[in-house]
Amino acid sequence: MPFALFNAATSNKELVVTRDNGSHEVQLPKHAKSDAVKFFLTHMNNLASEKYVREVPFTKNMELNLHLCSVADDLGMRQYTQYIFNGYYYRLQTTVPTPDDVKAIGKVNTPLGDKLFNTVGYRLAKLAWDGEHPNVTAFNTYLVTDTRLAAIVKDLYAKREAAARYQARLEEHRCQEKEADRLEKEHEKRDAAVTKEHLAKDKKKWTDLKHKDAEVRARVIEKKRSGEKLTRQEAAMHYLMFCKRVPV
Repeated sequence: MPFALFNAATSNKELVVTRDNGSHEVQLPKHAKSDAVKFFLTHMNNLASEKYVREVPFTKNMELNLHLCSVADDLGMRQYTQYIFNGYYYRLQTTVPTPDDVKAIGKVNTPLGDKLFNTVGYRLAKLAWDGEHPNVTAFNTYLVTDTRLAAIVKDLYAKREAAARYQARLEEHRCQEKEADRLEKEHEKRDAAVTKEHLAKDKKKWTDLKHKDAEVRARVIEKKRSGEKLTRQEAAMHYLMFCKRVPV
């Protein structure tokens, strides 16, 4: 691929290594599939003679298409395959991925392929967990043949079960707090009623004492006028009233 063309197309110019003889070289990661690299570079080389810049053509092979997207990512030329990835991503997020989809994506052992596989795996696991998968029996049967997908499903199930246990503990704690609050309010209400009752009794007691004192005072005054002999209670009141003791 001509250096000028690569330099114009890539968004990652740091990929280029300049040799001592002045030549330029780009080293692709080991996960880059050779036929996808050749397909992609052939298309990019043809751009030099094209009047308009065109995106990499979509093929009927899902695995190859995703490898093309991976190569484009590796070369910093994602814009030429983004529509391919977007198309797959939209379909896989809006429909139920099939076993053929999972197998094809599972063969793309690249960062992009791994990310898409995990996304699809967790979506399938979520559909199964939520009871929204159209054929859970077939899905579970397929899991036996795909340990990688099974591991993702197991991980999501474990997280959901842990979350469910956590929510159950929270709910139990909320119920306990609610019951404790109810009991506290009930105790406060009962204590308030007891306090009110005690206050009422104390008030009646002091009211009765005042009435008795008033009656004794009235008798003392009346007997002083009539000269009658005072009782012990009346003599005590006489002392309180006049600070003078009298015989009883």
